[in-house]
Amino acid sequence: MINRRCRRPYRILVATGLVWALQASLAPLSHAQGLWWRLGQEEEKAFLGGSVHVGTASMYPLPDAVMEAFARADVLVVEIDILDTSIFSVLGLLFREGIYRDGTTLESRVDPRTWALLQQALTRFELPELMFRWQKPWFAALNLSMLAFQKAGYREELGVDHHFLQAAAASGKPVVELETVEQQLQLFSRLSAADQEMFLHQTLLELDQGARYLDEIIGAWIASDAEALQQLILQQFEEDSPESRRLHQLFIVERNHAMSRAIQALIGDGLTPFVVVGAGHLVGAQGLVDLLRDAGYRVRPLTASQSSAAEAVSP
Repeated sequence: MINRRCRRPYRILVATGLVWALQASLAPLSHAQGLWWRLGQEEEKAFLGGSVHVGTASMYPLPDAVMEAFARADVLVVEIDILDTSIFSVLGLLFREGIYRDGTTLESRVDPRTWALLQQALTRFELPELMFRWQKPWFAALNLSMLAFQKAGYREELGVDHHFLQAAAASGKPVVELETVEQQLQLFSRLSAADQEMFLHQTLLELDQGARYLDEIIGAWIASDAEALQQLILQQFEEDSPESRRLHQLFIVERNHAMSRAIQALIGDGLTPFVVVGAGHLVGAQGLVDLLRDAGYRVRPLTASQSSAAEAVSP
């Protein structure tokens, strides 16, 4: 039986930074501000920004205060340094984590209704069934998401983290990774068979909605609207079901706490980090802003135009 209780897989993939290989471009928008905070009292200890991992040229240039903070920081901190990731190592990890290697086929592991939806998607994208025959459900869902976003014209090189990785490379600023590609892929492997099929089934049902959701995310980011981002990103976890609670714990809570510890360790080493992570990791009761504030740091908006919603989560 297909579990339908936890929906909107795009929200998990996009907002938490787990589709770092997507590509994006949107209709022109102007006066982008983003979500940025400074940590510390009189002396700034760190800077914290919410990334949209795909973007449009209209998101740049970023506010002067943000670029000045980047220049003052000792190190750039990102989820994954995608500019320093070997395609061969990634392919090896994908084969190990995302492919059945015991003769099992995807068709044999999913409900016939899910398989029928996949056949329709393969016809739509003009892809051979052989390409997906041995993929695990979560990996098939990830690939289909990438294809849908690429078809919509999205570009990864205009994502915020990509922007700062290029700036760090140009200026010689060191880069610290909070996670690895292996760790992110293993998150999907930790999903149960039922959750993996749900993930694939809902992705197939919502292929046409992914681009629209990205439009909403980037629009809220451009407007510096933390409240809207929180609603867009976290609302899929509001269902009081074991599946929803499990995914929230796996994709959001555990990663946020690990990121908070790593950022505090860098500050403890005397460094001033400029942190850029998916916007989904900043908002909500267990977002990085609240976790760092609870750890004793004063957290304030970095840009004067940041919305009152951003200030509300950083008293």
